[in-house]
Amino acid sequence: MASSAAAGDETDEQASRRRSSNDDDAASSASSASASASAAANAEWKNIQKRAFCRWANEHLRASGLEIGDLATDLGDGVALIRLAEALSGAAIPQRYNAHPTSRTQRLENVTVCLRFLERQQRVRIVNIGASFDRLAAIAFLCFITLL
Repeated sequence: MASSAAAGDETDEQASRRRSSNDDDAASSASSASASASAAANAEWKNIQKRAFCRWANEHLRASGLEIGDLATDLGDGVALIRLAEALSGAAIPQRYNAHPTSRTQRLENVTVCLRFLERQQRVRIVNIGASFDRLAAIAFLCFITLL
């Protein structure tokens, strides 16, 4: 009899652990659902911002015949970035650049030409920029907003 009582106690103990585990799983599920909803809202906000910046840039680029569909890829070669800088500043960039860049080096040079123009002619202070031309393009684009 004692062994059946001990077996009954173990069963109650196991049931208690199972309930506790289920409560923890429910809390964890609610927390992860909240986090994923927050991440989805953040991703949607970023997409809205990207579309708004694309429309804004396209409005200024209309005269040059260029159009931006994706900020990272279309500004990454530096050509649209240079044309946008010229349109916003009302001045031509005096330095030569690659109108049809084919290599990463040429794209990086174009973005660098644009950033130098912003620093030297437009007096936009740019610090702590890494070597990635995607980052450079994004930073230069944000600098344009300060020109307005």
